[in-house]
Amino acid sequence: MPVDARPTVSRSRYECPVVAPYRLDLTVSVLRRLSTNVVDLLTPDGQYRRVLGGARHPVTVDVTQVSPEMLTVTIEGDEREHRGSLVLVRRMLGVAGEPQCFLTEAELRAELFRAGFEKDPPGPLTEYNRPVAGLTLACGGPVILEGTFRTIRHP
Repeated sequence: MPVDARPTVSRSRYECPVVAPYRLDLTVSVLRRLSTNVVDLLTPDGQYRRVLGGARHPVTVDVTQVSPEMLTVTIEGDEREHRGSLVLVRRMLGVAGEPQCFLTEAELRAELFRAGFEKDPPGPLTEYNRPVAGLTLACGGPVILEGTFRTIRHP
């Protein structure tokens, strides 16, 4: 007996806490200025709208910042796509609680060296709170890098 591949269209609304001073409008403006991204829309009333191409069928996503600490995310389309779409939207908007690292440890050390610091004692930085590889977390604290540095004088 064949499986019914027709989508069951539904609409779901989710609350997504954010840390103030998060601003949806500024976040979307960063997404919109990327030349590879031509599908993001910020409406005049401040609502973020986007169509996401799901694995089976596309869904429509609407996000509104209802307070400095809360977003509402409304997803409409194939209900089988809602969970994955919510995860993706949270990641895109930078509110998924995932660590964001823009510098490698070597780049960080070089930056600190230019500012007059070097690692003391020499060795790698210590990491805390790094998620286990392959484990997906709904939320979590930041990854913390710890190390001791001393000031140096540049010639």
